Amino acid sequence: MTGDSMLYRAGVGGFSGAAAFLLLAGGRVPLALPRPLGWPKVVRWLNLGAVAGFEEIVWRGVVLGGLLLVVGPWTALGVSSAGFAVCHWPVLRGRCAIHIVTGAAFGAAYLAAGLIAAMLGHALYNVLVDWSVAAERARLRGP
Repeated sequence: MTGDSMLYRAGVGGFSGAAAFLLLAGGRVPLALPRPLGWPKVVRWLNLGAVAGFEEIVWRGVVLGGLLLVVGPWTALGVSSAGFAVCHWPVLRGRCAIHIVTGAAFGAAYLAAGLIAAMLGHALYNVLVDWSVAAERARLRGP
């Protein structure tokens, strides 16, 4: 794989994760770094990235990739995104519907640039959500 190819995949992945986050967050971006920002937060974000990577292997690499062999890309993207959302039902209940959007974003990254792009997009999305939640909690706690 060439350097240009990896850069393209990283760009597509980063765009998909950031775009999904901005769409679902209504364009709001956390402006402050989470406190405390140290090794525990870095380890948490690495864990979120690892979980995202595993989910992408399953949902994009296996499910979407397998569906592409038997149906067109739009149907495969829709079915795999819906499955991704339903898989999150036990934890998120009705809020799992947002995973149709994220599943479509990461699926589109997969279709455009492969599994690495989907993994990077999902990992970035997870970190942005965690960062945003931490920033909001800190804001509510006050100075």
